[in-house]
Amino acid sequence: MPGVIYAEVLKLFKNAYYPNSAGPTRANAWLGIYEVLLTYEHGVPQVFDKDDLKEGAWRRRAEVFEQYLAKNLGIPRQNVAGLVGQMMQHPLWTGKQINNPRGHGFRTIVAHLMRTSGSSCAFEEEAHARKWFPGIRLPAASKDPRVDILVICGDQPRAVISCKWTVRHDRVAEITNECPVYKAAANRLRYKPFEHFVVTNENSPARLAKMLDDDCLDGLVHVHTDALQAMDINGRTAKVIDLADFIKLVAKW
Repeated sequence: MPGVIYAEVLKLFKNAYYPNSAGPTRANAWLGIYEVLLTYEHGVPQVFDKDDLKEGAWRRRAEVFEQYLAKNLGIPRQNVAGLVGQMMQHPLWTGKQINNPRGHGFRTIVAHLMRTSGSSCAFEEEAHARKWFPGIRLPAASKDPRVDILVICGDQPRAVISCKWTVRHDRVAEITNECPVYKAAANRLRYKPFEHFVVTNENSPARLAKMLDDDCLDGLVHVHTDALQAMDINGRTAKVIDLADFIKLVAKW
């Protein structure tokens, strides 16, 4: 369960603005995620690396995304900027560097959605990898490697869920290198079935495609795949799983 600090993120998520709804549902959870975690750069939503939002294709995509958000929120486009980014406006995080807090906040919300999916499994955040996978050795990992969300069904791990708000081009390999290590350890320990998923808000077609090309991963999940289509980011990314569909899948575990 989230600590006291990140429980505040869940309060923001639950109290976010959901049109025609008394609160978050599986179908509209993406709106709450963006309201809490999305920030602006150069006057537009940060849908990609900030330096690429000054002009050109990514700025145009950001503008399209802003209009898409406005339509789904049922508010004027000019009001979107004032509604999103609530986490970093909270006194606990105001003025702090955003990447680490947002990453923890994203994991907290995803874990909450898993726990409320109807699944009978447990969802342990920042699980100690060596507790469940003794002897595991992860490339370039710390001495105490953690799993963002470890799904535990019965008395054994069922899945690793790696939560990444974005995936820097030089960090994609870290994700794809982890999967075979966990899969090998799970096989050695006879954890069956066992799967590895990545949940992200990354929008780069190249970075998404690189993860999709990894045969080890059992699925790449995006906060809202319709947003990718709205920004004309499709093609090979058609195999990306929407978060709402992933929650539905987890509910069956």
